[in-house]
Amino acid sequence: MTLLGATAIEDKLQDGVPDTIHTLQQANIKVWVLTGDRQETAINIGYSCKLLTEEMDLLICNKDDYASTKSFLTQKLNELEHDHTRTSSADMTEVHALVIEGKALTFALEKDMERLFYDVATRCKAVICCRVSPLQKALVVKLVKKYSNSILLAIGDGANDVSMIQAAHVGIGISGVEGLQAARSADFAISQFRFLKKLLLVHGSWAYQRLSKMIFYYFYKNVALYLTQFWVRNKVKRCSLASF
Repeated sequence: MTLLGATAIEDKLQDGVPDTIHTLQQANIKVWVLTGDRQETAINIGYSCKLLTEEMDLLICNKDDYASTKSFLTQKLNELEHDHTRTSSADMTEVHALVIEGKALTFALEKDMERLFYDVATRCKAVICCRVSPLQKALVVKLVKKYSNSILLAIGDGANDVSMIQAAHVGIGISGVEGLQAARSADFAISQFRFLKKLLLVHGSWAYQRLSKMIFYYFYKNVALYLTQFWVRNKVKRCSLASF
């Protein structure tokens, strides 16, 4: 064959993505990336959006069978627990990131290995799942919901993110180039990823305060009405007994 030419396709990040992810991490929000890209591309995206840093130790799991996947996760869990005994948990999570490929993730999501995968992933600051299918995205969300009491938020912009968005507690869809399927199936819709920072940290806080005030007012109103009725009934009862 004679090479006639080559074509390069650039998929640029939206404006403000690195700053938004960094702000979410500072707010103690764990960020997981579930993507269908290949492993090298997913890792490069992680560095571009500042999810990964040069100081992090990447735990790359790209095994092809059940036994080797389980052995890898067991070994890494033992190493993380050993590191935990030597340093604090905050310092430990700052230097580890888990990268797992779709085929290994298939074995990791099985019932007898899902808790092992969850324990390894939660001990890392960042998690990247690459070469995953839409079903696997939803299964990862359901796995974290099963073993954690945290509130999960899923955000995506394509039709392959719909199942993940619907499985999370809060679903956010980005209406953009890939269509409106994610935005229509989500609880909230935004036009760009960078608006997630203001949605969570500003409007989310305001909504929390408004709901708190509404609940306090609800209890105050019911207590006030109940005590008033209770006082009136006792008053009427005493009057009736006195007249009798």
